This record gives sequence, structure tokens and C-alpha cells, in this order.
Amino acid sequence: MVAQMKQAEMQQWVEQQKSWVEDAKADAEYGNDKFDESIAVAVKARDSFGTSEFNEMLDSSGLGNHPEMIRFLHRVGKAISEDSVVVGGTTTSQLTREAVLYPSMQN
Repeated sequence: MVAQMKQAEMQQWVEQQKSWVEDAKADAEYGNDKFDESIAVAVKARDSFGTSEFNEMLDSSGLGNHPEMIRFLHRVGKAISEDSVVVGGTTTSQLTREAVLYPSMQN
């Protein structure tokens, strides 16, 4: 009976892990087409701030598959990522550069 209970518990744990992975892959914020890239960002955060004990805890508990843990690590990874260049658009101002930089010197 104990063996059956352990087997049922293990099966439930496996099913929970599968469900979490499916939910994470379908997540609107980091899943679908962005999933592989998002996981790479999350792994960067985990490796930057987590210890080997933290990684072991995520693996042994299965929490590394939980959608909210992935969301958290993804957001941390994005926050520590290098800044990107923002390209400016066209300006709507009719002022010259000089007028913008030195407004008090205009007539």
C-alpha cells in the first residue's frame, strides 16, 4: 500500500511538472515564440545571482519549472541586461539646433 501511495505521489509530481512547463510555454509575457530566448534570459539571471545550492533547490523541488519562477527570473534577467540603442525619429520642431541649445541668445 505504501509503495502504491509513493507511486501515486510521484506520478502526481510528474504531472504537475508537465503542467507547469506547458503553462510557461504558453505564457503571454515570455512564452510562445519568445520562450527559448526568455529562458536564456532567465538562466542568465539565475546564474548571475543564484548559488549552486539555489540551482539544486530549483531542480530538486521542481520550482524551476513553475511559471512564476520563470517570470521572476526572466524579469530579473531583463533588468540586468545591457541597454539597447534607441534610434530617434523625425523631429517636428521648426527650431534650429542653435535655437534649441541656446534659447536665450535668440533675437
